[in-house]
Amino acid sequence: MISAGVLVPKTIIGTHDSITAHPPRKWWMKLGKAIAVTQDKTIYQQYADGIRCFDLRIRLSDDDTWVLCHGLYEVNLDIYDLLYWFRTKAEQNRENVYIRIV
Repeated sequence: MISAGVLVPKTIIGTHDSITAHPPRKWWMKLGKAIAVTQDKTIYQQYADGIRCFDLRIRLSDDDTWVLCHGLYEVNLDIYDLLYWFRTKAEQNRENVYIRIV
């Protein structure tokens, strides 16, 4: 952002391992939830609260599909649906949403 000819940094609030509040894909993943979860709000709740920078972790699962995860903890949330949702929200609200995918 430029103010009176001076570059002013803009702060963007974000979350780490943003998807960990979502339920796990498989029942046995609940066992590791205590050490895997870093958020207590879903990604949709975080967005509603003003978060605009999200940290998403993905990996190829045993069934050869891309899944959102934190280590071995996979969440029951489709990555393609989530990215489409982000795009739709950003366009509707005419704002930027930053996504880091690792």
